[in-house]
Amino acid sequence: CVGSFTVHPVLYSLGGVIGARPAPVPQSAPISERIRLEPHGRHGQVERWEIWNFADASDSIHIESALIQIIGRRVQGRPLSLSPPAAHELGLKHTVHIGRMEILTVDVLFPHTGLYSWGSSILEHRDNREKRPYCVLDEYNGSPKSCYIADRVEDALPSRESQCFIKLHDQSKGAYQCATRDETGTDVILTKCEGGRNQLWFKENPDGAWGDFIKSFAKINGREACLSIYDAGFQHAGAWKQNVVVWECDPNNRGQRWRYQNTLLDEGLIQSYGSSSSTPVCLDHESAAGLRGTVNIHYENIIARACQVDTAVWSVECGPQCRYGEWGEWSTCSELCGGGHRSRTRFTEYPGLAWCSDTKEEELCNTFLCQVHKQCTIRPTYDPYRQKCLEFSTSTYQARVVPCTGEDKQRFTYDGESLQSMATINGAAVCLTSQPDTIPRFWPCSAAPNQQWQRYFETFASVSTGLCLHIDGGINWELQKQNVVLDSC
Repeated sequence: CVGSFTVHPVLYSLGGVIGARPAPVPQSAPISERIRLEPHGRHGQVERWEIWNFADASDSIHIESALIQIIGRRVQGRPLSLSPPAAHELGLKHTVHIGRMEILTVDVLFPHTGLYSWGSSILEHRDNREKRPYCVLDEYNGSPKSCYIADRVEDALPSRESQCFIKLHDQSKGAYQCATRDETGTDVILTKCEGGRNQLWFKENPDGAWGDFIKSFAKINGREACLSIYDAGFQHAGAWKQNVVVWECDPNNRGQRWRYQNTLLDEGLIQSYGSSSSTPVCLDHESAAGLRGTVNIHYENIIARACQVDTAVWSVECGPQCRYGEWGEWSTCSELCGGGHRSRTRFTEYPGLAWCSDTKEEELCNTFLCQVHKQCTIRPTYDPYRQKCLEFSTSTYQARVVPCTGEDKQRFTYDGESLQSMATINGAAVCLTSQPDTIPRFWPCSAAPNQQWQRYFETFASVSTGLCLHIDGGINWELQKQNVVLDSC
């Protein structure tokens, strides 16, 4: 992919281009594409990209968080003129289709700063790590820290299927906890399963000997780190035990060899080969306390001791599913009219996993044309402190008088007929509507007679009912909320 605002080609493993030839870059390579938002830009940065498909098959390309508009497409080696997009390809999209040996020209809108990824949206391709990171920066207001963290060069992760969690069911919390490499050192502790690199492990047995190495994805000084029994053992309440840490992998260290033995359905014991005791030793845990900086904290430390089914039964989950929750509410539309975007999010059991990224969804909103009329705030005439404003209640859809905040739901346009709110209902424009029950509400604008209003002295009169807007009970500056009703003019 080549960004039109860069002075040299930008390379990707998914189709980087130099002289019309692919130039692959590993997924683990540093971020090579940094999009810089314009100063005080209203919509963010728009770049024109060319996406080259060198594969002998079509694909779908997704650019996370961005909105894509297709400009045209052409076949490689053919004349430079672009074929326009088909009717179903018009408008802004999140994912676009590209044919075999095709060049797709698109305009890409990057609305937010942050760290994102782009690549194939086909699941089996994403499993094969066909995605690359990109970073959206705002040079004028500081760069996001997440992009800085991702710029560190790290080795490519093993395949998704070999990435495993070592999980223990916490009866007190009714949830699973995961074996986690403590970021402050080499200790291994139990924490909430989130999917970060310090919770990911993979098994390896290069020589076919007894037991597997359980390797951490988080390395020590660039070297592979294995789950290990610490050398110094001691007696505690009559039970032999040793601390468990991550240490540089050593083929001759028996304390780094483990064997998983199923005992209860999908759960079992993780037995060690490196014990100085004649009693079989298994992975286990116990409550501990210690200093983190200057703060004394309590945590669950992972140890090795005599195998006990009641405390040391683990599950090893490899290639885990994301387990998404329900979608949350849509955010406020970024534009009042003329087309904006809104988003919603959902939770996953493993937010730290690279492939569990389908937690955010965006769509267009407020696509109706902007009115040329000025936006107004409507205040009661007899408010002695001038602190009250008319408001569209987004929960009840009623009109009410509340303290002024300047929000969209307290701003309106009036074209001589319709009184339209700058807030919306699910992205649709809403207008003040007279109701038979004399309680005016905001409903989607339709230009119906019951949405037409005329100025009548210092209030508005409904064309369909002949009634006027009144504050129920009269203005009372001590009340936080007062409903607006229809009554005789």
